[in-house]
Amino acid sequence: MKKIINVLVSHSGDNFCAESKDVQGCYATGKTVEEVKKEFSSVVEFHLECLSSDGEVLPIEKNNYELEYSFTTEALLQAYKDLLSFSVLSKVTGIDQELINNYANGEKRPTKKQSDKILMGFHRIWNELLAVK
Repeated sequence: MKKIINVLVSHSGDNFCAESKDVQGCYATGKTVEEVKKEFSSVVEFHLECLSSDGEVLPIEKNNYELEYSFTTEALLQAYKDLLSFSVLSKVTGIDQELINNYANGEKRPTKKQSDKILMGFHRIWNELLAVK
């Protein structure tokens, strides 16, 4: 069974950033989510190669892990801002559109409750789109 490596994607400035507590010292950045995922995967592979060649104990088995990504609220909003309007998200979540914009730009940080509402809003919209025949 493959070990799950939890990777947190955040957003800073113009870049997405990825890091994991499961693989210490591995970080990546990229302009897009796809780019940061690809880069992080390469960084982990390189890290494991280096540890192996140095004869060190590997924190995870090579080729026996799966990267599982989660997003900060800011990163989630930035990643999908071109696919989903903040106006729609505001209607679904009941959170003011300007406040959602502030979360997306990192000007304000949402509470756990607000972050959960935003995530559930994404899920609701996605499920409604999947129901379209």
